Parts: sequence; structure tokens; C-alpha cells
Amino acid sequence: MSENYPIDFVVTWVDGNDPIWQAEKAKYSPNKNADNRNVRFRDWDNMQYWFRAVEKFAPWVNKIHFVTYGHLPKWLNTDNPKLNIAKHSDFIPKEYLPTFSSHSIELNLHRIEGLAERFVYFNDDMFLIRPVKRELFFAGKDCLPTDFAIASTLSVADKKDTVQYVKFNNIVILNTHFDKKEQMKKYFSKWINLEYGWNSLRNLILSGEHHFKCFANNHLAFSYLMDCIMKCDT
Repeated sequence: MSENYPIDFVVTWVDGNDPIWQAEKAKYSPNKNADNRNVRFRDWDNMQYWFRAVEKFAPWVNKIHFVTYGHLPKWLNTDNPKLNIAKHSDFIPKEYLPTFSSHSIELNLHRIEGLAERFVYFNDDMFLIRPVKRELFFAGKDCLPTDFAIASTLSVADKKDTVQYVKFNNIVILNTHFDKKEQMKKYFSKWINLEYGWNSLRNLILSGEHHFKCFANNHLAFSYLMDCIMKCDT
């Protein structure tokens, strides 16, 4: 495959200080148990450094899709040819709007118009801090997304931590369709790999189990292949 295939970056952002957004969110907050912690939507006014880092450390990027409720930073140069403003209303079906859930936004990213076949998804707190090559995100002769599979265990120490329940639901679905022992035998080199360091030992110890328990969930930018997402969406 040609090394010149385009790779897009997608980054989500919200201005938690926007009074219109605040009123809309309050209107649709389901109940007092909703996760309305400020940490979920506060803006540190530092996204300009994210863009500068991409420009400096990943100049090969094809296009940046800036996903937003509708508001934009005052300093943003919207005329930049590499920038695409992707408002929620531009790509998320109307029946799911408005949305204030990162999950529903992420599940619809593949609907962004003009998004490249290969793209990398960033949260607004994921910054490049040194030069990166395209191969960090897509590798091999087929230029497939790079990823990791590190076994872990699931524990719900805090009942208010709903993320753990999301992980549990995902594991239930995964175990419905796959046998862990068979998968590890079939793709042994992808599970037991020197790139994982000591985590390979953890995978090896848990290799005899037929059911997945959980996976390490590092807060990183992740690579996606549009074709695979579309197959899952149909």
C-alpha cells in the first residue's frame, strides 16, 4: 500500500463556560444522579497548544476534524485548509440530539463528512509532546491501526463510577461471541509481545481462561479504520 495514504485527526472539545450550552445541558439532565461534575466539561483554555503540537510534531496529518457542540475558541483560525469544524448537528442523527454524552458522540464519529479511511481520535486532554511518525498509529503492509491487548481485572470500588459498568457490559458482549483461550492461541504473538514489557507475563498467566475479564484502558489517542467501523455499524 502507498505510504501516502491520508490520516486524519479527530478531537472533541466543549466550552463548559458557554451559558447557552449550560442551559441546554441542565434542561436535559435526566436526574440528580447525572454526572455533572465540572471535571467532565471544564475548559482549560489550552487547546491552542494542542493545535500547535500537531503542527510541529505531526505535520504529515491530512486534516483535523474539530468536534464541537457549536461553540468555537476565539483564537481558532477557521480558514485553515486542514481544519474541518464538525458540529454535533452536522453528523449525529437528529433523534439523538442534543447529546452531552461522550459515548454517543464517539459512536457517531464515522459519520463526519470527509473523514479519511484512517483516522486517530483524541480527547481534548491528549497532547503530542514530541515528534510522531505515521507508523505510530498505522503499521504493517496493510497499514492497520496499532493497538494493545493487555488483560486486566474489573473491580467496582466506587459505585458512582459508571465507567466500570460500561466496561462490564462490553465484556459480557465480548464473551458472548469469543472464547479468550481460543483467541489467544490463534493470535499468540499479538498477546505475548515484547512491546508489552511485563504486561506480556500478565497475559500469559491469564491465557488459560475461556472468558475475558477486562482490559487495561489507557487514556491515549486511538487509531481507527473506517471500513471496520462501518461493518460494525450495519
